[in-house]
Amino acid sequence: MTQKHLSNDEFKTELANLKREVSHQTRKLESQTDRLRLLTMKLLRTQQDERNRLSSILHDHIQPLIVGARMQVWEIQRKKDPGTIQKTAEKLEEIIAQTLESLRSLSVELCPSTLQNNGLAGGINWLKTYMDKQFGFTVTVSIAGDIEPIQEETSFLIFEAAKELLLNAAKHAHVSEADVFLRRTDEDLIVLIVSDRGKGFDPNLIEQFSIETATLGLFSIQERLNSIGGGMLIETEADKGTKITLTAPAGMERQTTEAQPATDSDRSIPERISDRFYIKEGMIGILIVDDHKVLREGLKSLLQAEPDFHVLGEADSGRQGIEMAAELEPDVVLMDVNLGDIHGIQATQQIMMNRPGTRVIGLSMHDDQGVIDAMNQAGAVNYLTKNSPVEKILKTIRSSLE
Repeated sequence: MTQKHLSNDEFKTELANLKREVSHQTRKLESQTDRLRLLTMKLLRTQQDERNRLSSILHDHIQPLIVGARMQVWEIQRKKDPGTIQKTAEKLEEIIAQTLESLRSLSVELCPSTLQNNGLAGGINWLKTYMDKQFGFTVTVSIAGDIEPIQEETSFLIFEAAKELLLNAAKHAHVSEADVFLRRTDEDLIVLIVSDRGKGFDPNLIEQFSIETATLGLFSIQERLNSIGGGMLIETEADKGTKITLTAPAGMERQTTEAQPATDSDRSIPERISDRFYIKEGMIGILIVDDHKVLREGLKSLLQAEPDFHVLGEADSGRQGIEMAAELEPDVVLMDVNLGDIHGIQATQQIMMNRPGTRVIGLSMHDDQGVIDAMNQAGAVNYLTKNSPVEKILKTIRSSLE
């Protein structure tokens, strides 16, 4: 191998070029570090602002409602006149209803239930409704085929990114509509495209690192996508709109296996329970499936007071609900949608597969139409929110068997 010998001038030139390159890369690294540091500060400030906002909601609105409810309970304890107790109980129910609505709204704002129950496609469709109701901003959604299953962290990241991009369009693009396209590639990549025909912007904004002007949203999306092997492509031009394409690995491979009926080896109930319960002739046998003990006990107390209702049992998880429904053969199952192990939608599908004659009524804190539709498709005959009036719950149970 021959070696090339540099002249003194050539050596100096190469050394100067190398120094310039090292200097350039050093400045680039320092700029990236400064940007990360300042954006981290802004993120911490944003997080603190959000904590303050949530604290204000709890302190100024929800806490007074609970205190007021407690005072009404004291009033009931002090009074002996049935008429006065009835009026106080009505006030108490109204306060509790307001508290539930406030908590429901806060819960939806933090993370819509449809994202958990209906996946990313359901979350994107929820965003369409949210943008229209909150901002009068029209979103056209196109979803190409089935995109599930997706790792939960990836699904939430894409959802939050879509929300950020749509809010940016609503606030800054000077338009009243945008398009969202979602698909899954053959390589199991999730692709989300958000586009508008607005005024566009300078993509170099994400390179700024003034703490007051740094675009936390776009930079945060870019960095979080990069961290999981995804990416972000920005296409924008003044007065010609903006198109932002996000990609992220689904994290889970497509599955084609169908749900199988529960077998004896899968059962978590240590003994058969059908021999310990019976339904009196003419009574409606009911199974309650909910992972909140207080709510189960409250429902059970209400239902047991009805002469034609027989509460056969209570399950605190979706899997246990499936097993108890197979063992007890209830007429009606009150099914919580958000369960710890198996979603109520999946549990409903399994129960209907095992025993199609069962009447399942969905229960949830939320009245999201996407969740309602999913429960209906799973086989539920009706859907109630947990703050529905008692009379409505009782009527729905009875009418489900007509």
